[in-house]
Amino acid sequence: MIATLARRRGDLVDHPASSQITRGRAPRRAPVSRADPKDVEAIATTAKPLGTVDFVMNIIPTSVVDAFAKGEILQVLLFSVLFGLALLSLGDKGAELVKLIDQLSHALFGVIAILMKFAPIDERTKKEDLSIKGG
Repeated sequence: MIATLARRRGDLVDHPASSQITRGRAPRRAPVSRADPKDVEAIATTAKPLGTVDFVMNIIPTSVVDAFAKGEILQVLLFSVLFGLALLSLGDKGAELVKLIDQLSHALFGVIAILMKFAPIDERTKKEDLSIKGG
């Protein structure tokens, strides 16, 4: 259902995993003929490869929320590993927090299970869309 709404808005068209969702539609991209060569050159000259030190410094997040919000996988992974090590060092004191996190993960998977039960509704709406359009 959510995928249907997003597909109708066009949000999922450019996503790499959207080939199953868009069912063969070509992704929307700006034509190359419209690109200003000066803008392309400016972007190409300012983009520099990261050195080793810059790469390592980029792994350290400015804040946990920022790492999650920007989707920086390495920063989230670093935080997760450090959080896990901190819980491990707490011993029995950290056991209650581990149980709470486990219960939260079960609840989140329950939400996902509920959403997956609605997935066939999305398939029906696709078929209805095709029948309305004469496909």
